Amino acid sequence: MHKNETLLEYFLHMKELANRGSIEEAAVIQYVVDGIYNDVNSKMVLHNAKDLQDLKEKLRIYEKVKEKRCGARPKQSQGYTPNKMPEAKTSGKI
Repeated sequence: MHKNETLLEYFLHMKELANRGSIEEAAVIQYVVDGIYNDVNSKMVLHNAKDLQDLKEKLRIYEKVKEKRCGARPKQSQGYTPNKMPEAKTSGKI
């Protein structure tokens, strides 16, 4: 999967490749899920897809959840530390 590719685009590309040969649906599902860069626990729901249509729906939901999760913590991922006071600059005089 390419970094600039959505999960749906990736799925359709893999499905197209599978249609060129005689690859079983279960194998295509496995290849698609394995090609997604994320931890195994996050992808667990995708492994339970019954068929390619089911996988397509699960990928849509997975992508929405992933976007929400990534969008919920932007400040912390950019070095933001809540409740931290900036250090006061002193000139040495009181």
